[in-house]
Amino acid sequence: EKDDVYITRKIIAAKFLAAIIQLHYESRIDLEGQPVTDAIQLLFAPFLSSNLLYQNLGAAAILNEWAAVYRESMNRGVQLDPPVTLLQICDAFLRAPAKSYDELTSAVNHLTMDCKEFVDYCVSRGVDRSKLSLEESVSVEEISKVAYDLCLRGLTAPNHIESLNTRYTVLTDSIEFTKMAVKTNTTRVLAFLSSALFYFGFAPEKLTPMVRPLVECMQNERNSTVSAEVFRGAVTLMIAYSWPRTPRPYVKVLARAMDMFSSCSNRIPKPEDW
Repeated sequence: EKDDVYITRKIIAAKFLAAIIQLHYESRIDLEGQPVTDAIQLLFAPFLSSNLLYQNLGAAAILNEWAAVYRESMNRGVQLDPPVTLLQICDAFLRAPAKSYDELTSAVNHLTMDCKEFVDYCVSRGVDRSKLSLEESVSVEEISKVAYDLCLRGLTAPNHIESLNTRYTVLTDSIEFTKMAVKTNTTRVLAFLSSALFYFGFAPEKLTPMVRPLVECMQNERNSTVSAEVFRGAVTLMIAYSWPRTPRPYVKVLARAMDMFSSCSNRIPKPEDW
């Protein structure tokens, strides 16, 4: 819930900033000898080159909202120069190997400490530490599960069992939330950038790096606000740009969308639910 509120507020702020960015971009004024169109593009560079996940997420969200406003201006007949430098940065971002964000390293360290605390608790309840493998190749989920099982066998008092279950549940929930948050927000960064490139009219020879994040977002995104901002124009523009090509990448995207639509019990209830 906290993550949903956080990303929704980011998008609302991005919409506000997008209008301001577009007004300055259309002005074509110079700032101390530098065209404002260049200055705006270079603003995004340090954020997209950062190893901080949430800096990348914020920049990608703003960029997607600005690209939508840019597209709307173009549709009204406003003549604008394409942000070539920014397009190159985003294209290189999507084609590069996946980033190892600092938040992931920090989260792993935090979870490792939590796991050690849980193991210490289990040892204090009678678990033999020598039976626990603490090698780096063993995940925190595996270590905590082994410690939990060994500890549970030796407990008889109901309050001790309840305390163990509570601690283990908190740890496993924290592990799952961390994994989901990092994976989801990483996918969001790529999806926002892909959507932005389509809005800007960027259609390279190979569209796979731009299409893949949209499919992953379609499969995993649970926040309706994020879904709306990513798919409101990206899918239709993808179809328009890829229509003359063979094979047509949008076929798989639409097929996946229809599979998800037909499997949603809210939209198409199963007969037994009628």
